[in-house]
Parts: sequence; structure tokens; C-alpha cells
Amino acid sequence: EKTRHSGKVISGVGFANLFPVFSPDGKHIAYCSNKTNDYFGLSSIYVMNLSDSTQKEITDGVASELSWSSDGKYLLYARETRYNNFWNSLYDLYSYNLKTGKEVRLTHSLRSRYPSLSHDDKKVVYVAGTGGTLNLYDADIDLAAGKISHICQLTHFKSGQQIYGPRWSEDGRKISFSYSLSASRRIGIYDFADSSFHFVTPEGQDSRNAIFADHDTSIAFSSDRNGIFNIYKMNIYTDSTVALTNVVGGAFQPTISKDGDLV
Repeated sequence: EKTRHSGKVISGVGFANLFPVFSPDGKHIAYCSNKTNDYFGLSSIYVMNLSDSTQKEITDGVASELSWSSDGKYLLYARETRYNNFWNSLYDLYSYNLKTGKEVRLTHSLRSRYPSLSHDDKKVVYVAGTGGTLNLYDADIDLAAGKISHICQLTHFKSGQQIYGPRWSEDGRKISFSYSLSASRRIGIYDFADSSFHFVTPEGQDSRNAIFADHDTSIAFSSDRNGIFNIYKMNIYTDSTVALTNVVGGAFQPTISKDGDLV
């Protein structure tokens, strides 16, 4: 494979344009941006049409990783609100119907973040926790009905471990995630076959933002292994790794279309 060196800016307004995700057909990108606001907490979700670079604000007050349903109809994300019994600032999961423009709150006081839909739209994985420790959870989801049920805790950390950005494999059998107990992060893969996980990147390097690629044989991720964060792709069975970017300012949060385009 050839290392990618070139690219173009597709959204340059605002100091924070984050969490990009391709639509299932590869024709649009959803992302969060603060645009002309002074704080990232004032960010909104935008959807960009890649054919003409036009974009539309979907909903405001969201600074969250996004997940797109396989039919292209829904976006799933976390929103921080105080609408709970104790008026605490907590994250919950929401969906947005791109056809009707309706937002639906799916959970209440769940402290849930980083949602990711399975490729059949029947399951959601997310991160939640209390007492300074975060764990992975999954649940059944019905986007049309706006309901989540049968919540299951997948990991059982108890000593301050942090989990970020879980993502489903295409076949629904594995979940990639970022893990931290110190200053750097590692990438782990949870396997439903035996309810276990293992790390695929070493300690000492900071690796994060992993997504499955090449029909689940590889992961694309961001790593500072050469001193600057760039995007890499690694075969999870052979450990063979290639660099997909070569930037000097840092590259994070990769998303790859079905045609292999990288954002």
C-alpha cells in the first residue's frame, strides 16, 4: 500500500471540527464544529454534502462522537443536560431523525458517552461509569421506537481506568476501544466470542480513535509512535502496519468511506 501524503481541507471554519463520520453511502459527512463560537461547548452537528461542499446545521449544543445508522436515516450521539432528578450535568444518548428533523432522548441519567451503532442497527455500545472509572456497555436499540433495553456491562474495571471511542466491527463480533490508566492510551479489542479483550498496541505509544477496516481484518487509528500523531492502519492478525498520513500538525479521529476515502 502507498502511504498517503496529500489531502485537502474540507471544513476550515472554527477551531474545533471533530468526530467526522461518513454516511453509509459515502456521499455525506456528519461532524461537530464550534464554527464561529468561542467555545467548543457551543458546537453543533453539521452534515456536509461532499458533491458540492454545502453543509447544514442539524442540532446545536452537541460535542459528541457520532454514529450513523445503516439506512442513513438516524444520527446517534451523546448530549450533556441537567434534565434529571438531581439537576446534575450528565450525558445521555439521543438520536436525530434526518428525515423528520426530530430529536429523541433515549436514556435518562445514564452517564453514557461515545455511542456506536452496530452495522445492523440493532445494538449500541457506549461508555459509562461513576467514581472516576469508565466501562464498556452494550444494549439493544430500536431507533424507530426510540428505546434502549437489555443493558449489559462488558468490562468491569474498578481502579480509575478510562475508556474512549468504542466502535463495532462490521460483523458485530468485536468492539475496538481506547484505554487509559496513565498519560497515554492503548487500543483494545473486545471479543464477544469469549467476553474477553486484549490490547493490540503497546504501552509507551499513545494510540487512539480506532475503527475497523478491510472487512474487520485491520484497524485504522491515530498514533504518536513517530513523535507526531498520524493515521495508521494495522492488520490485527499479522501486526503489519502502514502509515496513511504524514502530517506535521497531528492527525486524529479517522473515518473511512466504503470506497476507501479517508477523512
